[in-house]
Amino acid sequence: MAKVDEERAYVKALERVPLTEDEVNILKKLTAVDLLDMGTLSEAVIVKSWCRTQEYRIRSQSTTDVGPYKGYPFPPTKTYPFYEP
Repeated sequence: MAKVDEERAYVKALERVPLTEDEVNILKKLTAVDLLDMGTLSEAVIVKSWCRTQEYRIRSQSTTDVGPYKGYPFPPTKTYPFYEP
């Protein structure tokens, strides 16, 4: 099952599909040799780059998705964050 998860995460990264946190962790643990066993050097570079991008996305979402309003101090309105005096 682990090999299937690695390959699925690899293909999703090649297609630049948003990855889950578990898939990012799987790809981070793979060595360069493991990535080259699955594809070419250029594909390995794409996968590592996409993995880093998704890691940044997940980290930023985890800091902004807090509270009942998902990162907003007040309920979002059409004028937020520009309040009229």
